[in-house]
Amino acid sequence: MRIEHIIDSETKARLRVSEVSKGKVHPRRNKPRKRNQKPLSERELKELMGVHRDTYTRRNGAVRRK
Repeated sequence: MRIEHIIDSETKARLRVSEVSKGKVHPRRNKPRKRNQKPLSERELKELMGVHRDTYTRRNGAVRRK
C-alpha cells in the first residue's frame, strides 16, 4: 500500500499533494470552438459524404472506373 492511499484528503491538502502534480489527471484546455460563418450547401454536404466519388469495378481482371 502506498502512503497516498492511507492519508485522508485533508492531510493531502495540507501537504499540497494533488493528482495533477503527479501526472495522473490531465488539466483540461479551454480551446475556442471554430464555427463556420455560413452553413454548408447541399452540394457541399453531399461531397463530404462521398456521393460524387468515382466507382471502380473489376472487368476481366482489370479495375475500371465507371
